[in-house]
Amino acid sequence: MSFLAGLGAATPIILQGSKIAKEAVKASSDIQKNAFRYDFTGLITGLVFILVFAKLIEAYIQLVSGVQNAALQFIKLLGFQVPTYAPPAIVQLVNEGYSGIKYWDMIKFLCVAIIGLEWLRYKDQLSYAGHGVFALLGGFFVLITVPDLFRKLKENRLITP
Repeated sequence: MSFLAGLGAATPIILQGSKIAKEAVKASSDIQKNAFRYDFTGLITGLVFILVFAKLIEAYIQLVSGVQNAALQFIKLLGFQVPTYAPPAIVQLVNEGYSGIKYWDMIKFLCVAIIGLEWLRYKDQLSYAGHGVFALLGGFFVLITVPDLFRKLKENRLITP
């Protein structure tokens, strides 16, 4: 039996799974809107997208700059062409940072800003529990971002102790 024939037999199962997933997302959205007066699915999806995209950029820069030479050779062995050039400013940002502030510190700060802006946009509509969920999300990113950021700013004397 060929792969395509097997795929054709699995199509009804895939369609049924897709239908169940859509119903689950809708039910989750309804529960969130009733409990929090806000649907966190979009915010979480956006944050995950930003973090995955940032990781892909970092992986690409590491491939181009030769940090992951074994992975580069494996990709070439599979027959894929990998560009060998990346803008020097982006390579420096990912590898060394800018004024002591690392690439991932900037990404985490962006996540905190997105959560804060989203909260400001919907704060009048949120229930008490909705404010709590925003506080938990924002607090998590603040706890992993701010102390390290202040330490680096003090080390580079961009702020005074």
